[in-house]
Amino acid sequence: MKGKYGRIILVFPPLILISLFINQPCFAESGSHRLHAQDLVYQGAFAFPEGDEWTYSGQALAYYPHGHASGPADGYPGSLYTAGHAWNDLVGEITIPVPVISHDFSKLPKASVLRSPTDITGGWKDNCTFSEGCLYRELDGLEYLPNINKIVWNLRDWYNVAAFDQDSLGWSDPDMTNARGVWHIGKRSDPEFHNARTCNYLFKAPVGFATKYLDGKRLIAGNHREAGALDGSQGPTLYALAPWEDGNPPASGQNLDALALVYYPEIYDCVWGDPDLCHFPDYRAKDDWGGGAWVQMEDKSAILIFGRKGLGESCYGTQQECSGDPCDPYKGYHAYPYEPQILFYDQEELKEVVAGTRAPWEVLPYEVYRPVSEVFDPGCGIFGAVAYDSERRLIYVTEQTAGPWDETVVHVWKIDAQDAVSILYVDSNDQTCGGNSPCYTSIQEGIDHANEGAIIRITQGAYGESIVLNQSKTLEVTGGWNSGFTAQSGDTSIKSITIGNGTVTMDNMVIE
Repeated sequence: MKGKYGRIILVFPPLILISLFINQPCFAESGSHRLHAQDLVYQGAFAFPEGDEWTYSGQALAYYPHGHASGPADGYPGSLYTAGHAWNDLVGEITIPVPVISHDFSKLPKASVLRSPTDITGGWKDNCTFSEGCLYRELDGLEYLPNINKIVWNLRDWYNVAAFDQDSLGWSDPDMTNARGVWHIGKRSDPEFHNARTCNYLFKAPVGFATKYLDGKRLIAGNHREAGALDGSQGPTLYALAPWEDGNPPASGQNLDALALVYYPEIYDCVWGDPDLCHFPDYRAKDDWGGGAWVQMEDKSAILIFGRKGLGESCYGTQQECSGDPCDPYKGYHAYPYEPQILFYDQEELKEVVAGTRAPWEVLPYEVYRPVSEVFDPGCGIFGAVAYDSERRLIYVTEQTAGPWDETVVHVWKIDAQDAVSILYVDSNDQTCGGNSPCYTSIQEGIDHANEGAIIRITQGAYGESIVLNQSKTLEVTGGWNSGFTAQSGDTSIKSITIGNGTVTMDNMVIE
C-alpha cells in the first residue's frame, strides 16, 4: 500500500491463515454425493487437424471408444467424431493425441484425420420438409449409442425467426452411412418440447440411473438460444429420450417419447426489466451453452454443462450500440464482458422432476467453475461441444476459433479427485520451472489449476498480480523460492489477494 508516509509493505509471516466464505443462496444447496470443481483435473489441450475444412469448427463432438484401434497405448484411446467447418455441416473422425498444457498454439499436438468430413445426415441437412421456408443452418449434436451401434446427430436452425417446430434428430452407422431420421423430440405442438429447446447438444445418462428413473431413456438432448426467444429456454435444457424404443428405426417425422427434465421458460421482463424475475440465476440474453457430460463415479456424480456466460447488461443492437462488444461485431444480442463457465447440476433433483415434486425450471446449478486460465481466449472464447470417455473419465471440450486462423482447440479434463496435483510451481521467468512440473508463469494460473489441499511454490521477486480465489478449496501458497525450488531465499510480492470463497495459507508473501 502507498500512504502519506511512503510505501508500507504488509508481510504475511509463515502460515498466516486467510479465509472467507460467501454463501450463494441463488444456487442449490450442497450435498456429499456431488462432484465439485476440484474434482476436475486439467490435462491440457490439442488442436484439430490442419486445413480449411477443419477451421471455424467444433460445434459438435462425440467420443467413439472403438475408433483408432491401431493407435498408441498412451492413455487416450478411441477417436472423436466432430463437425468440420460450420458452413459445410459435415462430420469427420479424428484421433486423440496426448494433450499438452500450454497457451502457445504452436506447441499443441495436432489430431490426425481418420475419416474426412462427409454428410453424416444422408442429405437431411439440406432437406427440411416441415414447412415451406424451413431449413437447417447447422449440425450441432453428436453422440455414440453403444446399445444400437449408431451415431446420433441433431440438426437445427439457430436463426429460425419463424419459430418452426421442425424435426431435428437422426442416426447413422459408425462409418457415417445409412442415415435415418429425422424425428421430433417429444410431442410436436407442445411448447414444452419445442424444437428450440431440444435440437442442439447430445450426451448420455448413466445406464443405471436411466433404467431406474428415466424409463430407460438414456439419450439426453438440449438446446439454448439467445434470450430464450421464440419458444426457447432462458438457460440450458435437458430432455431424456430413447429413440431405439420408438421404432427400428422410427418413421421419418415421428414424435419421439421424451421426458422434460430441465428448462427455463421465456420471461420477457427477465431480460429487459427485472433480472430477479429470471428462473436461471444472473441470466443474460447472450448466454451460450454448447454441450454437456453426465459424470457418475462410485460415490459422486454431476451433470456438467459447458458454455460462455454474459456478465454485462443484456443489449440488442449493433456492436457500437452495445458497449462496443469486441467478441461479436454483428447486430443482435450482446452482454459483454463474457467468461467461460462450467455448470454443475445435481442428478438427484431430476428424480424429483420425474416424480412431479419439482418443476424443470426449479433445477439450478449448485456450483459454477470458471476455467479462465485454461482457455485460450477467456474473454471471447466459446465452448462449442463436449464429448465424454466414461471409462477413463476424460472430458473433451472444444474451444472454437482458439487458434490464430480460427482453428479449434480441444481441452481435456479428467474427473478423479485422486489425481489432484499436490505441488504446483510458478516462475514468471522460466516456463520449465527448473524442470519441475506442473509449471505456470503466473500465480493466478497456479491458483486456478490447484486442487483441494495443493501447495503452490513461487519463485522470489515482484509478480505485480492481483490474485483471486473464488473456489471452495484450501491452498498453501509459499513464496521466495530460488530458481531450482530447492530453498526459500527471499520473498514474493503481489499487488493484492481477494478471496471470495475458499481458504489460503501464505508463507513468504508480500502484499504491496
